[in-house]
Amino acid sequence: MKTIAQLIFVFALAAIISGCGSKGGSSAPPPPPIIHSLSVQGLPAQPGSTVTATVSASASNGNKLGYNWTVTSGWTVMAYGATATVTAPLVHSAAGRLTVTVSAGYGASAGSSITVSTTSEGAPVITMMSVTPQPVTTTASLSCTAYDPDGDSLLTYSWNMGGVAVTTGSSATWQSPGIAGDYNVVVSVSDIYGSMATQGSTISVTSLSPWPRFRNNLQSTGLSAIIATPTTGALEWSFTTGPVDSSPAIGADGTIYIGSDDGKLYAINPNGGLKWSYTTGNVVASSPAIGADGTIYFGSYDDNLYALYPTPTGLTGALKWSFTTGAPVYSSPAIGADGTIYVGSKNGNLYALTPNGSLKWSFTTGAPVYSSPAIGTDGTIYIASNTHNLYAVNPDGSLKWTYTTGSYVLSSPAIGADGTIYIGSWDGNLYAINQDGSLKWTYTTGSWTNSSPAIGADGTIYFGAGDLIYAVNPMGLLKWTDTASNSVRSSPAIGADGTIYIGSDDDKLYALNPNGSSKWTYTTGKSVDSSPAIGADGTIYFGSWDGNLYAIH
Repeated sequence: MKTIAQLIFVFALAAIISGCGSKGGSSAPPPPPIIHSLSVQGLPAQPGSTVTATVSASASNGNKLGYNWTVTSGWTVMAYGATATVTAPLVHSAAGRLTVTVSAGYGASAGSSITVSTTSEGAPVITMMSVTPQPVTTTASLSCTAYDPDGDSLLTYSWNMGGVAVTTGSSATWQSPGIAGDYNVVVSVSDIYGSMATQGSTISVTSLSPWPRFRNNLQSTGLSAIIATPTTGALEWSFTTGPVDSSPAIGADGTIYIGSDDGKLYAINPNGGLKWSYTTGNVVASSPAIGADGTIYFGSYDDNLYALYPTPTGLTGALKWSFTTGAPVYSSPAIGADGTIYVGSKNGNLYALTPNGSLKWSFTTGAPVYSSPAIGTDGTIYIASNTHNLYAVNPDGSLKWTYTTGSYVLSSPAIGADGTIYIGSWDGNLYAINQDGSLKWTYTTGSWTNSSPAIGADGTIYFGAGDLIYAVNPMGLLKWTDTASNSVRSSPAIGADGTIYIGSDDDKLYALNPNGSSKWTYTTGKSVDSSPAIGADGTIYFGSWDGNLYAIH
């Protein structure tokens, strides 16, 4: 019986223990908390700013809740329980993910996340850009006002004139290079994030000099703003040099500068007297260019480009610097918006030099360069070489495009008001080339062309080929021709009244009316390959192979 009683006790005890376990001796896990909402105030955030995140949650068993906040790298978060402060990165258009994990104890938790972002970058807005005075003669005042819709307070301003950077600041000044022409001016406004706005216009620049370089202006049109005075072609004076292939340039004070085959550059007073001369080591066929400070730039067959001070030492020109190209320099210099001097050499290179004579870059064409540069409103440099090509070169020296003609190109380009580039070739054609390097049209003369085209106020293109002088309209159609008695190598100059002045190998300088009829002629002792220049008082200056510089008034 004792054994039976013991067994009953064991079963009873087991039943008691089993009953106790069913009442909760080992409880089930609590339910996860409930997240009712997750929100962020102030999105999208400004770069670097803070926004506030809030989560609303509850636990069914009333347990205290815990919060753990995390955010994508680049963003930062500082938690304060159900509220967190989120700091945005210093960039626009940045996206991230903010996550909160809410725990209710005993391993019960729930999570939620939300996208956070920064504002898209807005470019600055330019409200005003001005260049005064217009036209510019010596110095221009540049001004720009702008704002940033994102509230960025730090804006930077940079100014580009004729394709090159010239100055910075919301207000600035620009010194003209002293060469008349049209220039594109562009102001760029940037914020600290690199977003940029630009605005531009085309301005006209005049020169204190009536004829500061070969073909007069930056675009090499050969057009003057002055009405030349000669009505009968009467000689005012002549000055004996040596044979003259060079063409004159005229300073602001009326000084006439011209090279000669006797190896000298001459500075002649307006009354025809010698001011000074400078001797190089060989023929000076290059035509001078005059900078804003009066510096005279020209090339020589002794392989050098020279820069002379306008003030001489006695009767001798004063050397500022010289640059050796390694081959004769026939090309005549052009001066860019920042004072850069561009010139070709018979070694096949186009050179870009700083105003102090240091090399900026050189561009290789592969054949002698007789052509002289013309510069577009955007700063593109146009020049030809004996590769048969016309080259368009960017202001940094990189190639923009080439156009190939059928033969040598000794002519220099001229640029029309619409940007069309005109140039003659020994293949017997005058070419009109679009700004992108495509052909616009050709006019066939059948004769080689050394003469560089001039462009009248109405867009008419004047040039010589063979023994004829041509007038072609902007569509490439012939208006008229006039016959000289020998080859025409000289390039035309055009007065403000439309009169065309051009020399010929028949020893004459011709003055033609806009309709092609003769106004007058002046006969020298030999060929006139020199291209005429028009002085401030309307006097016509040109050289002859008879060894004289002539003034016709």
